[in-house]
Amino acid sequence: MTSLEQHLTDHAQSTRYIDGAPHCACKCGAWMADADDRRPTQAHRAHVADAWREARTVRTVEELDALPGLTIVKPFAPLSEAVLASDLADDRLDNPDDDDLPALILWTPEDGAL
Repeated sequence: MTSLEQHLTDHAQSTRYIDGAPHCACKCGAWMADADDRRPTQAHRAHVADAWREARTVRTVEELDALPGLTIVKPFAPLSEAVLASDLADDRLDNPDDDDLPALILWTPEDGAL
């Protein structure tokens, strides 16, 4: 799993030149500001946040089971609370129709101290 530090490094803001004109871009190559974008830094920040959210989203029980022990997740379902991923996986065995996936990974032991 990618750490936040590595994610921010992979998505650093950069400048790309197209026909000699500078454009704000992301190091990942998946995002570049439009020529008429007056707030490219804000748009880049939104891209980085979206990419982080996607990288930290668990969509299947198999992905949930693969998480390190003590990982904390929060299901996207309304009014759900943060729980240990292992507890959510166990609950899915008992109630496979529960609406608790996808879930957002809030913390893993690899992330370090809370």
